[in-house]
Amino acid sequence: MRIRLRDWRAWFIVIAAGVAVAYVAWPTRKVPVPEIPRPGPSAFTEHEVQMDVAGAARRVELEPRSAAAWGEYGIVLRAYRQHPEADRCFQVAADLDPADGRWPYLIGTHLADADPTAAIAWLERAARGTVPAAARETVRARLAETLLAAGRPADALDALGPDPAASPPRMRLAAARAAAAAGDDRAAAEFLGDLADYPPAARQALLLRSEICRRRGRTSYADYLAGLAANAPDATWPDPLADPVRSRDLSQGGRLDEAARLLRAKQPVEAERLLRPLTGDPSASDPRAFVGLAETREAQGDLRGALEALNQAVRIDPKNLAANYQIGLLHFHFAEQLWAAGKADEARAEFREAVTWLDKALAINPDFGKGLLLKGAALHRFLGQPENGLALLRRFVQLRPEVGEGHLLLGQALADGGQPAAAAVSLRRAAELAQPGDRRAADALAKLAPSGRQ
Repeated sequence: MRIRLRDWRAWFIVIAAGVAVAYVAWPTRKVPVPEIPRPGPSAFTEHEVQMDVAGAARRVELEPRSAAAWGEYGIVLRAYRQHPEADRCFQVAADLDPADGRWPYLIGTHLADADPTAAIAWLERAARGTVPAAARETVRARLAETLLAAGRPADALDALGPDPAASPPRMRLAAARAAAAAGDDRAAAEFLGDLADYPPAARQALLLRSEICRRRGRTSYADYLAGLAANAPDATWPDPLADPVRSRDLSQGGRLDEAARLLRAKQPVEAERLLRPLTGDPSASDPRAFVGLAETREAQGDLRGALEALNQAVRIDPKNLAANYQIGLLHFHFAEQLWAAGKADEARAEFREAVTWLDKALAINPDFGKGLLLKGAALHRFLGQPENGLALLRRFVQLRPEVGEGHLLLGQALADGGQPAAAAVSLRRAAELAQPGDRRAADALAKLAPSGRQ
């Protein structure tokens, strides 16, 4: 059967018309929208938090095909620790915009601690995607760290790129850990370099050096490095993608946590700005807000303002350990200033006031190390109760033998009391645990009588 030319033309016109109609209709087609996750009705009690979550959910309702709307809703849910719902939002956002690496990264970092194997695929996807320039190195480092946690050191080194030794500190630390896990201690030591000078890296870098030294038979130096690691600062790596999530928590607890993070980051003015709204009604406030406010004021040099905030904290909760201790610490500082100015009688009055507050802290927790240490120093050095002071310093050292400050103060007290041999033992241990550049223990040891250095 032969088909005439005009029949082909007719069919072509019909097909072309159908394609044109489909092209026009495609953008307005009815595509199934994923169900919007909803936290339970009792998930939030604070009105501001409820409004925050509802506003983010409403945007998804209005823009169900927007990856940004789903991602923002996920961030809000993550900030309030609604993790399953947040991960679902990030998954939808990642499907809507596969090129954006932010959403798989936030899924991967949440999974990494509990299930590193499951997290790897998400972090690899994040590393292939687009992220802000400031976050690229963080994404690669996080992927390498997760591969290490999953027992894949060789893959971790590959994830870090061709020259980890020239990379930023977090990537170099990951490279050092990967090399050590692969059995290459020499490369690990080279990667470590000066990482102990970077607060977020210090603890892990010192512990890794300690392990390498121990494997090489350098036991004493390994113990010394382990002691340094125990006293290393408690700092975390900045994360340009995850840190903003924490700042979205508008709950009272979230603001307290964020203020503490800002204080650790040496941003007391920003921390105080965040805490002030939480202290507007003292009768209904959380004492932790006033303790945090005191810390921000002290960091800015306003010790009297700090004391005022702490006094408000103990009015709200007389058994708040931190507030009682901090008041004692401030009075101790005032006393030291008076002592240095030659005002001994006024200084002793301040030291007695400090001990009063330290006793309140120790009544709450008899094994509170900082309280024992400070009270011991006050009694022994300034208030004429050397034996009572020594007893407290010995107790602190017994409770916290890994803290060099306790050995130092005990050694100094023993030396002042005419016990050079016992003082030397404590000062040697203090010197072993001292931070780099801290020569107080070594100098005190050098001043002892020759018999005490034997």
